Amino acid sequence: MTRMLPLSEDATTLDVFRARVVRHPDRVALEDLEAGGARRDAKLSWCEWHELSTRVARALIRDGVQRGDAVAILAGNRNLWPIAELGILMAGAVSVGVSGDGAQIVRELGDSRAVAAIVDTTFNLQQLIPHRGELPDLRTVVCEDAASNGARWWGEWLDDSMATDTALPDVAPDDLALLVYTSSPAGDRRAARITHRGIAASAASARTVLDVGERDCAVSVIPYHDAEERMLGLHLRILGGFSVAHVADERMLWSVVGATEATVLIGRARHYEALHEAMVAHEQTLGAAERDAWRSAIGFGRERAALRRAGQPVPDAVEARWRVAMAGSRSVRQKLGATLRIATARGASLAANAAEYLAAMGMTIRGGYGPVEHLCATMQPADGCSHDAGAPMPGTELGVAEDGELLVRRSALTFAGYHERAESTRDAFTRDGLWLRTGARGLLLPDGHLRLDASSLPERR
Repeated sequence: MTRMLPLSEDATTLDVFRARVVRHPDRVALEDLEAGGARRDAKLSWCEWHELSTRVARALIRDGVQRGDAVAILAGNRNLWPIAELGILMAGAVSVGVSGDGAQIVRELGDSRAVAAIVDTTFNLQQLIPHRGELPDLRTVVCEDAASNGARWWGEWLDDSMATDTALPDVAPDDLALLVYTSSPAGDRRAARITHRGIAASAASARTVLDVGERDCAVSVIPYHDAEERMLGLHLRILGGFSVAHVADERMLWSVVGATEATVLIGRARHYEALHEAMVAHEQTLGAAERDAWRSAIGFGRERAALRRAGQPVPDAVEARWRVAMAGSRSVRQKLGATLRIATARGASLAANAAEYLAAMGMTIRGGYGPVEHLCATMQPADGCSHDAGAPMPGTELGVAEDGELLVRRSALTFAGYHERAESTRDAFTRDGLWLRTGARGLLLPDGHLRLDASSLPERR
C-alpha cells in the first residue's frame, strides 16, 4: 500500500519537501547518470538535496535577493535544476526557467527582470554573458561548471553561504513561485504566473490520477523549463516521495528506463515512437524461434489491448495466454523496461501503429490535455479505454462556450495571470472572470470525457 503524506489546503510543496527530509533523510532522491548523458554518476539523498537547496537560498539572500524577486535557471536535465529551484523558493523568490537561443534567453531574462541566474555549463553561460549589459537587473550569475567572464563558480558560491545561518522567510500559499514561459497565439513568449498553491494543487491532482507514491522511481527527460516537467515531474515527485534519474540525452532514454527499473515516465509522443521503431528493428536481430515467439506474444497482446480499448472485460484465458507468452519473451521485453507502469504523453497524439504495438506489450500510454495556464485539465484512464482527451482531473471543471471554445473553471489549479501583462490576463478569462478561455475547440461527451479538435491545438512532440 502506498503511504501518502497529508496535504492540507494551505500546505506548499516546500512543507512536504521538509517533511520528506525528516521521514526518509537517507533515501536517494535525485540521480544523474553517465548512462543518460551526464558527465558522471551522482546521487543525492533527500537530506543532501535539502542541505544544498538551503545553501542556495542563503547564498541568494546574501547576494541581496529579495522576496518576490525573479531568479532564472538555464540548465539541462540534471540534479542542479531541482536543487536550484527549491533553493530559490526557500529564499521567497520566484523561479524562472529560461530556454532557447541566446536572443530568446536574453528576452526572457529581461522580461522577468531576473536579478540572478544559475547556469549549468559554460556553453549556456556564453548564451547570456555577451548580453549582460542589456540586463540591468541581473546582478548575480553563477555557473556550475566554472567561473567565467564575471560569473561565479557554483561550488565557491555555495561554500561562501556556509558561513551564514540567515533565517529563511516564511512562504505563503498565495505567494508567487514560478514564471513559466509559453507562446501566445500571436507567437510571442509570455510568462504564466504560478503560485505555491497552484503547484501544490496541480501535484495533488496528478498524484490522485496517476496513483504514484514512495515506491516509485521516475525518469526525467522533458526539459525542466517545460511546465509539465516542473509540475507533473519535479513537484509531483516531492509530493509522492519518489526518486528520479535524469536523462541529459534523450537518445539514451530507454536504456536508462531499463537500467533503473523505472516505474514512471512523463514523456512525449516522439519518445514512445522511437521505442516502437527500436523494438521493430530489434525483432529483426532475433533468431527465428525467438522472433516467432515474440510476434506470437504481440498477437495475443493486440487481442487483449483491443478488448481494453473497447471497455470490455478481458477473459481470464486471454490474459493468461498473453502473460505466459510475454514471460517467455522476457529478454525482449526487458528492452522496454519491464517495471514501467505509468507512461504519459500529453500534447501531440501518438502514432496509432506505435500506440497499438506498445499496448500489445502491456504499456498503455496515457494522453491528456492541459495548457500551461491550467496544466491538470484532463487525463486518459489507465486501462486504455479512451479515444478522446480523457476525463477532467480532480479540481477541474470543463465547459464549452457557445462558439465551441473549451473553457476551464478558475480554481486553485489555474494560473495567476501573465507577468506584467494585465490586458492579456483579462483576455484569458471570460468577462465574469470565472472561466479560463483555452483557445481550443472541444466537445464534452455524455460520459464527461473531453473530445478535442486537434487542429485547434499547438503540437508538442
